[in-house]
Amino acid sequence: METEYTGLVDPHGGQVNCSASSFTAGSRLPSFEKACYCDDSNIVAEGLVWDEVEYWEEVFAEEEARAAEAAAEAEAEAAR
Repeated sequence: METEYTGLVDPHGGQVNCSASSFTAGSRLPSFEKACYCDDSNIVAEGLVWDEVEYWEEVFAEEEARAAEAAAEAEAEAAR
């Protein structure tokens, strides 16, 4: 599912700022410049957009879980 784009659905049907904070868990490629465009003509199928959103939510959740586990292991090791 890794692609060169990601989707964002504005729950309010209005405007979305083009920034990492607008997307679930921020930018997946933080060191690369990006551009945003508005698909108000629905060129990309809504199902595909939701698939992308769900995919990246899972990726970021897994990364957070791994980081929390590593921090807990480091803390336990330091306590020994």
